[in-house]
Amino acid sequence: MESQSWDYVVLKGKPKAASGPSDKKAENVLRRAMQSGESVESISKSKKNTNAPAPSNIRKLIEADDEYVAETVSFEFRQALQRARQEKNLTQEKLAQMCNVKQTVVQDYESGRAVPNPIIINALERALNTRLPRGKKK
Repeated sequence: MESQSWDYVVLKGKPKAASGPSDKKAENVLRRAMQSGESVESISKSKKNTNAPAPSNIRKLIEADDEYVAETVSFEFRQALQRARQEKNLTQEKLAQMCNVKQTVVQDYESGRAVPNPIIINALERALNTRLPRGKKK
């Protein structure tokens, strides 16, 4: 019973024809384990099917000629945000720090390039202690 080895032997991947030094080590370990009569277990990991079919509506999306334009913040929102920030004597950078966002986010909201995010708008309202005009509900 002393000749039995209870050590696990784990092999990853298949040996390649032009193998490097690490693949030869794995082959040698496998060969020695098989020669000594140890049981060798091969475990293969399932890979996600990369050749999965495309969604059924993909043809409609590809053939669609219309472009989607994201809704940005309104002019009233931009003006109210700038006015409230200036009344509090805050810079865009200081307001961004108070809201825990980057300065470019505040800049985008004030310039009208930002897509409205309720979480960021709430943070701006809390930092400025004011209500900012929201978009119309549809």
